[in-house]
Amino acid sequence: MREKIMGLSRWLDRNTPPGFPWRSMVKGVLWAELISFLWSLTFFIGYADQYSALFESVYMGEKTLRQGAVMMDFDVLIMGRMVGFFAVAASALGIAASHYFYYFQGSKSIYLMKRLPERSQWWRRCLALPAVIVVFSLGMAFLLTLIYFFIYMKVTPQDCLTANQWAKLWSIGTAG
Repeated sequence: MREKIMGLSRWLDRNTPPGFPWRSMVKGVLWAELISFLWSLTFFIGYADQYSALFESVYMGEKTLRQGAVMMDFDVLIMGRMVGFFAVAASALGIAASHYFYYFQGSKSIYLMKRLPERSQWWRRCLALPAVIVVFSLGMAFLLTLIYFFIYMKVTPQDCLTANQWAKLWSIGTAG
């Protein structure tokens, strides 16, 4: 485990501007990812409310499925739950900009970077970490959405589901 952390540390040293304080930035991104994950768990609060509304008490706490009960569509339940991950991904633009402008401060190492034989190193050091943040954040949002969708489809009684839940999920944000 320690070797992997050291390997990650070396990767970050090679792929961020020289002398850039990446440790505090990475901690901030990890905290933001954790908060985004915790916020995504609020899906289960909304789901539990909707699920319990499908049933009615009949005798001594025994519950039966209400006649004609329909579960709220998944795309409505998931709406806004992944916004934290999208915000972290968007913040990667600011991180890329801070990497870029870091070269123009202090000793103005931009002049050295422009003289390097490997010209792509400057852009790699500006964009590698932000690209990883974007991929990780959007990947987490996608993976959690799939997990929540699987739970939604397996736990919700089939009689209470409306048709085309999968298609509705992918039409989030489109007209119609």
